[in-house]
Amino acid sequence: PDDIYGGLALGTGRTYSGQALATFSAGTFTGSLQIGNVIPKTQVATLSIVGDKASITGSNKNERLWINDSGTVVFFLKEGGVSTLDYSKSGIWLQKSAKIIADGTDYTGGARTLKLIRAGAVRDAGIQLQTRGFSPGYRAKLQWSTGNREKELVLSITQEK
Repeated sequence: PDDIYGGLALGTGRTYSGQALATFSAGTFTGSLQIGNVIPKTQVATLSIVGDKASITGSNKNERLWINDSGTVVFFLKEGGVSTLDYSKSGIWLQKSAKIIADGTDYTGGARTLKLIRAGAVRDAGIQLQTRGFSPGYRAKLQWSTGNREKELVLSITQEK
């Protein structure tokens, strides 16, 4: 189906060998996302956001984004950028061993600033922010910025002269 409503728990089992992968590249997802497990050294999970054709949102205060210790979210940029995880009506919880990665391997869109995550509230225990794969002429930096009522994870891409 093109549109999904509810919640997605990815890699939340209690075994030590589980691996989970989900990719959003188009369509609509509305609901909670839980990536990885809160129990150390158990399930491993990766959520991939590919390009800018997907809509991923939490539509109310109860639909949140959790990126737990064994979770990774990778944003794969295309020419048009990448879709935003919009949890501005709720919040996000980020654990210290979790990762958010901006991958610029296929990016050709020039210098710009992209919003990767919007959140009404952020509880950050020290998540790892990384960039990778950008062409030598680009510099990419991930950082949190504060808007009027929300916090945003922003990717700034500049071109070297």
